[in-house]
Order: sequence, then structure tokens, then C-alpha cells
Amino acid sequence: MKHFLSIVGAIIAVLLISPIAQAKGPSSFQDRVEAAAVKVSQDAHKTPAIIKLARAGETAKLKILFQQTPKQDLAALLDAHDDYGNNVFHVAKDAGTLQTLSSMIRQVYGAKATQQITRMVDERNDSGETTFHAQINASHPFMFRLLYPYSTLKKENDIVKAQLARQRGSGPAVFAKNKAIQCKEIRKLASSRGGYTILQSAKYQTKYNEEMIPLANALGRIIPCLAEN
Repeated sequence: MKHFLSIVGAIIAVLLISPIAQAKGPSSFQDRVEAAAVKVSQDAHKTPAIIKLARAGETAKLKILFQQTPKQDLAALLDAHDDYGNNVFHVAKDAGTLQTLSSMIRQVYGAKATQQITRMVDERNDSGETTFHAQINASHPFMFRLLYPYSTLKKENDIVKAQLARQRGSGPAVFAKNKAIQCKEIRKLASSRGGYTILQSAKYQTKYNEEMIPLANALGRIIPCLAEN
């Protein structure tokens, strides 16, 4: 027994002084963050690391992951999706996360960054939800105002709002008919596959989060085509 214990003690002593053993554990804050960035990419569903970090709002780790990714792979990194077809804008936790992701996109795409951001904002997941639906359903009202300026929905809504403003003097019946025609595409852009508009989703979420009330009240003014009669 004594012989066995002496052997164990010798092994432990070697491990304690071994450079290899010392290198196994992160020795600094930077090392720990890098280790966490690698570890987060490993789960049963093989969810991309960037999706998990965006969902958790881990901006420091997002930056490290971006820095560690080879330049030729950065576009693919930013265009990652989870098993439900969500991109990083569908799952981004907060404004800081969204700003970090947008900055990465601008570094990778340069002059074409705005077009890429618009494409990602407009994209629908496997349930037919836009990034607006996903963020509203997650009770993140502030995210709508950050995503909306880059969307095709805003571009088309601005055009229709101007057209409707010019036609308000055409009489109630004519105006209502024109509004129905011109609003058709707007409602399509703002609706999920199930037919729920972002205004309807926001109103539904007010039952669970009172912070959604200002957005629900504002959406009908921002996008008149969604205002319910």
C-alpha cells in the first residue's frame, strides 16, 4: 500500500511541474474568454457558436470568435443559422449585440454592408417569421426600432404612406379602395406565414410584458397599413 501511494505521489508531483499540465487551464482572462468561445460551439444540436453567443448577448466572446475566424470564412460565420432557420438578427439579445454584429458585417462587406444587413433583416426563419416577429415575440420592443430602418418593409412603407397622403382628398370610398390595394404588399411584408402582422404580435405580447405597449401603440402610426379598423 505504501508503495502504491508513493507512486501516486510521484505522478502528482510530475503533473504539477509539467509545462503541459500548466498549459491545460486558462491562465488569463483572455484565455478564459477564448476557451469559453470555443466551448459554446459544442452542443447536441450543433448550434453555431455565433448564434449561441448572439442569443446570450455575449458581445466580448462574439468579438473574439470573429477575430479567431479566418478571413475567408467570416461571411459564412455571419450567415449562420440554427436548426429553426434563425439568423443572428432573429436571436440577438439586445442593442449592444445587434451593434456588434452590424459592425462585423460592415468590416466584412464594406460598401455592400447595408445591402447585406437588409437581406438579413428581411430574412424569414423556417416558421416564416421575420426578424421583427422573432424579436417582438421575444418581448424585445427596442429591437424593432433598430432593425426597421434597414428593412424592405420601411422602404415600401415610406412609398405607400406618401401615396396615401396624396389620395386622402379623393373621398372615403375611393381612398379605402386605394388603401386596400396599396397596403396589400405592406401587410405581406409585415406578416408571418400564419398571417399575423407584427402589430398583432406586439399587441399579443402586451399581455405578458407591459414594455411592449408603446410599440403596439406606435406601430399603427409607423405603418398605417397595419392599423386595424
